[in-house]
Amino acid sequence: MFTWTLWQYRNTVESFLALCDIQMYEMFIRRLGLLLEKGVECKMPISESLGDGLFALRARSKNVRARLIYYFGGNKQIIFVHAIYKDTPKIGQHNITIAKRNRNIIKEGTERLYGYNFTS
Repeated sequence: MFTWTLWQYRNTVESFLALCDIQMYEMFIRRLGLLLEKGVECKMPISESLGDGLFALRARSKNVRARLIYYFGGNKQIIFVHAIYKDTPKIGQHNITIAKRNRNIIKEGTERLYGYNFTS
Protein backbone atom coordinates (compact mmCIF):
# COMPACT_ATOMS: atom_id res chain seq x y z
CA MET A 1 0.00 0.00 0.00
CA PHE A 2 1.22 3.49 -0.81
CA THR A 3 1.94 5.89 2.02
CA TRP A 4 1.65 9.04 -0.11
CA THR A 5 -1.43 10.39 -1.91
CA LEU A 6 -1.63 12.24 -5.22
CA TRP A 7 -3.51 15.51 -5.57
CA GLN A 8 -3.82 17.94 -8.44
CA TYR A 9 -4.63 21.57 -9.04
CA ARG A 10 -7.75 21.55 -11.21
CA ASN A 11 -7.15 18.57 -13.54
CA THR A 12 -3.43 19.06 -14.17
CA VAL A 13 -2.44 15.40 -14.31
CA GLU A 14 -5.52 13.98 -16.00
CA SER A 15 -5.66 16.52 -18.82
CA PHE A 16 -1.91 16.31 -19.46
CA LEU A 17 -1.80 12.50 -19.54
CA ALA A 18 -4.73 12.52 -21.97
CA LEU A 19 -2.47 14.36 -24.44
CA CYS A 20 0.48 11.99 -24.09
CA ASP A 21 1.25 9.17 -26.51
CA ILE A 22 0.98 5.65 -25.08
CA GLN A 23 4.72 5.34 -24.33
CA MET A 24 4.82 8.65 -22.43
CA TYR A 25 1.60 7.78 -20.61
CA GLU A 26 2.95 4.39 -19.50
CA MET A 27 6.25 5.94 -18.36
CA PHE A 28 4.41 8.53 -16.27
CA ILE A 29 2.19 5.85 -14.72
CA ARG A 30 5.28 3.84 -13.69
CA ARG A 31 6.98 6.93 -12.32
CA LEU A 32 3.88 8.05 -10.45
CA GLY A 33 3.90 4.65 -8.76
CA LEU A 34 7.54 5.11 -7.75
CA LEU A 35 6.81 8.60 -6.47
CA LEU A 36 3.93 7.25 -4.37
CA GLU A 37 6.24 4.64 -2.86
CA LYS A 38 9.31 6.80 -2.27
CA GLY A 39 7.86 10.30 -1.78
CA VAL A 40 10.59 12.75 -0.78
CA GLU A 41 13.22 10.03 -1.31
CA CYS A 42 12.50 9.92 -5.07
CA LYS A 43 15.52 11.36 -6.90
CA MET A 44 17.04 11.65 -10.38
CA PRO A 45 16.40 10.40 -12.98
CA ILE A 46 12.75 10.08 -11.88
CA SER A 47 12.36 13.38 -10.07
CA GLU A 48 14.40 16.56 -9.97
CA SER A 49 14.35 19.54 -7.65
CA LEU A 50 13.44 22.85 -9.27
CA GLY A 51 14.15 24.88 -6.13
CA ASP A 52 11.81 26.67 -3.76
CA GLY A 53 10.09 23.41 -2.81
CA LEU A 54 9.04 22.50 -6.36
CA PHE A 55 9.95 19.25 -8.09
CA ALA A 56 9.48 17.80 -11.56
CA LEU A 57 8.47 14.23 -12.31
CA ARG A 58 10.40 13.43 -15.47
CA ALA A 59 9.43 11.33 -18.50
CA ARG A 60 10.73 10.91 -22.02
CA SER A 61 9.30 9.20 -25.08
CA LYS A 62 11.43 9.17 -28.19
CA ASN A 63 12.72 12.76 -28.42
CA VAL A 64 9.89 14.31 -26.41
CA ARG A 65 10.47 15.27 -22.79
CA ALA A 66 7.63 16.06 -20.40
CA ARG A 67 7.41 17.16 -16.79
CA LEU A 68 4.71 17.10 -14.12
CA ILE A 69 5.58 19.81 -11.58
CA TYR A 70 4.64 19.22 -7.95
CA TYR A 71 5.35 19.97 -4.33
CA PHE A 72 4.95 18.05 -1.09
CA GLY A 73 2.05 19.07 1.13
CA GLY A 74 1.11 18.06 4.65
CA ASN A 75 -0.14 14.57 5.50
CA LYS A 76 2.09 12.94 2.86
CA GLN A 77 0.40 14.68 -0.07
CA ILE A 78 2.06 15.06 -3.45
CA ILE A 79 0.37 18.01 -5.14
CA PHE A 80 0.72 18.57 -8.89
CA VAL A 81 0.44 22.20 -9.95
CA HIS A 82 1.61 22.34 -13.58
CA ALA A 83 2.56 20.12 -16.52
CA ILE A 84 4.67 20.83 -19.60
CA TYR A 85 6.33 19.42 -22.65
CA LYS A 86 9.94 20.49 -22.46
CA ASP A 87 11.85 21.68 -25.54
CA THR A 88 14.82 23.39 -23.91
CA PRO A 89 17.54 22.07 -21.58
CA LYS A 90 16.01 23.84 -18.55
CA ILE A 91 12.43 24.44 -17.53
CA GLY A 92 11.67 28.06 -18.40
CA GLN A 93 11.08 30.65 -15.71
CA HIS A 94 7.59 31.26 -17.09
CA ASN A 95 6.60 27.68 -16.22
CA ILE A 96 8.16 27.95 -12.76
CA THR A 97 6.15 31.13 -12.19
CA ILE A 98 2.92 29.37 -13.21
CA ALA A 99 3.67 26.47 -10.85
CA LYS A 100 4.38 28.87 -7.96
CA ARG A 101 1.21 30.85 -8.67
CA ASN A 102 -0.87 27.66 -8.64
CA ARG A 103 0.80 26.50 -5.42
CA ASN A 104 -0.01 29.86 -3.80
CA ILE A 105 -3.66 29.61 -4.91
CA ILE A 106 -3.86 26.19 -3.23
CA LYS A 107 -2.18 27.38 -0.04
CA GLU A 108 -4.54 30.38 0.15
CA GLY A 109 -7.44 27.97 0.00
CA THR A 110 -9.19 29.72 -2.89
CA GLU A 111 -9.31 26.50 -4.93
CA ARG A 112 -9.79 22.96 -3.74
CA LEU A 113 -7.55 20.05 -4.62
CA TYR A 114 -8.64 17.02 -6.56
CA GLY A 115 -7.38 13.53 -5.83
CA TYR A 116 -5.76 11.52 -8.57
CA ASN A 117 -6.01 7.72 -8.63
CA PHE A 118 -4.39 5.42 -11.12
CA THR A 119 -3.56 1.76 -11.51
CA SER A 120 0.19 1.22 -11.60
